[in-house]
Amino acid sequence: MVPGAVGSRGLGVVCRGLAVGRTRPLVDGVDVAVRPGEVLAVLGPSGVGKSTLLDTIEGRVAPWSGEVQVHDADGRDLGVVERGRRIARVEQDLLLVDPISLEHNVLLGRLDRYPWWRTFLRFPHHEREAAREALARIGLGHLWWKPAAAVSGGERQRTALTRALFSEPDLLLADEPTAGLDADTAGIALRLVVEHARRRPAAVIVVLHDPALAERHADRVLRLGEGRAVVEERRA
Repeated sequence: MVPGAVGSRGLGVVCRGLAVGRTRPLVDGVDVAVRPGEVLAVLGPSGVGKSTLLDTIEGRVAPWSGEVQVHDADGRDLGVVERGRRIARVEQDLLLVDPISLEHNVLLGRLDRYPWWRTFLRFPHHEREAAREALARIGLGHLWWKPAAAVSGGERQRTALTRALFSEPDLLLADEPTAGLDADTAGIALRLVVEHARRRPAAVIVVLHDPALAERHADRVLRLGEGRAVVEERRA
């Protein structure tokens, strides 16, 4: 069995000797396994390959060298198409639909659960209630009706993260989801991420800009820099 292949639903990630980059290798020698239920924080300066690492794990970019596996509980490696159904990604540019409400943006996280005509008419009432509850948990319950274009950048960030969590992914990849948030709000957001990881269980890989947040919320830290990758256990 692949190391870390535990749990009934979650996906695990294994990187072996992984080098990532688009036109040239940015970082080499990534050796890390993330089990379902674990949170790995990725730290490093701009341009070092943090986003490209997420792209490679998701299957958007081929490894420069080495290998990356996204596997189920039986150790079966998933292809790119199946990864797309079980992975949620929070992008730096968020990819919200500006003219529609925060509630509807969150509901899009469950779009693939229903035939097109069902969601064209309207999402079921219980799903709409669940979306509003999810927004309330991250501090946006009073704004559920507002168009995404009418809220602040930090509120947009929290909406994008809520949409990803609302899809109930088996693997969550989040690219600096707290970069524009104050410390208290970032803490709330990351506690929800950790809660999802433990409950489902799901593997989570989150790029962070603040080492203190990684220290408080991640199980381990992957530091990228100067072409190297170092895994650090979080101090107790």
